[in-house]
Amino acid sequence: MTKALRKVTFVALAAFVSAGALSACSSTPSSQPTGGGVEAPNNGTVGLAIDVGGGLTVNSVSYSVTGNGQNVTGTIDTSDPNSTPSVQIGLPQGNGYTVSLSATATNGVHCAGSQTFNVTAGATSTIFVNLQCDAQNNGDNIGGTIVNGTFIPGNAATCPDIAYYAVSPLTTSTGQPFTLAGAGTAGTTTTVWTADQGTVTAGTGGAGTYVCATAGDAHLTFTITDGKSCTDAQTVTVHCVNPGVCGNNVLEAGEGCDDGNTVSGDGCSATCVHEIICGDSVREGSEQCDPPQPGFCSATCQNVPAVCGDGFLQTGEQCDDGNTANGDGCDSTCHTVAVGCGDGVVQAALGETCDPPAAGTCDASCHQILPCGNGVIEPALGEECDPPNTKFCDATCHLGGACTTCEEANCGGASIHTACTGGANATECINAIDCARDNNCYQLDPGICYCGAHDIVACQSTAGGAANGPVGPCVTQFTAAASSGAGFGQVLLDLTDPGTALGRAGFMMSCDQAFCTAQCF
Repeated sequence: MTKALRKVTFVALAAFVSAGALSACSSTPSSQPTGGGVEAPNNGTVGLAIDVGGGLTVNSVSYSVTGNGQNVTGTIDTSDPNSTPSVQIGLPQGNGYTVSLSATATNGVHCAGSQTFNVTAGATSTIFVNLQCDAQNNGDNIGGTIVNGTFIPGNAATCPDIAYYAVSPLTTSTGQPFTLAGAGTAGTTTTVWTADQGTVTAGTGGAGTYVCATAGDAHLTFTITDGKSCTDAQTVTVHCVNPGVCGNNVLEAGEGCDDGNTVSGDGCSATCVHEIICGDSVREGSEQCDPPQPGFCSATCQNVPAVCGDGFLQTGEQCDDGNTANGDGCDSTCHTVAVGCGDGVVQAALGETCDPPAAGTCDASCHQILPCGNGVIEPALGEECDPPNTKFCDATCHLGGACTTCEEANCGGASIHTACTGGANATECINAIDCARDNNCYQLDPGICYCGAHDIVACQSTAGGAANGPVGPCVTQFTAAASSGAGFGQVLLDLTDPGTALGRAGFMMSCDQAFCTAQCF
């Protein structure tokens, strides 16, 4: 028969891996009446094999061949580590057969596939069964092929023929069973399995088991007869190997390792299966790291998440001084920061205007304490505006005046003060309105405060250059009050979204334009 090789696609970590090829098989059917004339046979052999690679252990293999009135099913016994997932089946010629294969590995990976094929007299062909594995696949490969044989037509009305037969696996250890099955065509037939060495159990009737006596090849023969003049037989060659002896320091068939002992916990188990040992400095299997290391790799060889304050500098941290206190150069999120207010150094980059804090002159955030009316808004003093006694600011540097009175009467009871403090980023909301007022773009169109001389298309463009992007006087303030990470176009949309600080500012600007132009502009 033709050998076949097929790449098998796995839905898993690996992309494409090559599967094994089916070993060559042959069909040598024979059927003749014992009382005279010779009848040409009409059945042949079909060999199925799954080649398992990458150290994966197959737990079970099932097969099913249907069509033309046949239904040959079975499970290949692979409990012995030396057993090969293989079977040989005899079938009559015909079209529209379907073979289905499935395999389950000891790690839970399940693979299955099916294919149709025809049995044509006088021809040999090869078809492939592509086994698709589930998402738990760990990169091991399981492949499957099926090959049909050469068949010579006969006359079923003259003598009974073998309808099907099956032997699985084709290789296993001495003392382990091979599974036998088979049946004849319609009519009264006697079926029996025989072997040239070893023991056949319950071989009559087509079903039974076979255990070989010694290592090497054995020949199993399936025979049917009508009890009179006709006999049909097929012979299958199987192979037996001596089972491996765990602990003899020799790597033998069925063993994943053999370190010369049967002690578990040293990398090779008492049954000669490879073990994953945390602490051997080899990262394998489910280990994320090896060896264990405080702060980085746990006692079970799993990555230790970065923990700010544990004194171990890990990925994502700029510093870790063993605490989460601020003010010591490493903040509570383990990022390096300049030592701030209270270190006695005025750092303008940190917004400081004085340092250290002092009663009456420098507040707790290192800002100079100045009186209402100096033109500087001092939030630490509770100021909301400065200078006082304007349309927007009362005598105590709080938002108020004629504009506020008009807003409260015409804007649903809201004023700039209550609208901006009714959500997050109140300071950014107020800053956006103050900038618009200071630059006289407030009363025209709040969008002009952001876009400036650029039209709305150029304003939203990210193409770069002087002709694109926002150029209004309040780009900084509007961007700060918009949603986090907002682009040019999103800033303009946020002007109408009350869920943002900029949207609340835009609402008050629009209300002032509609009802309070005399009081606010």
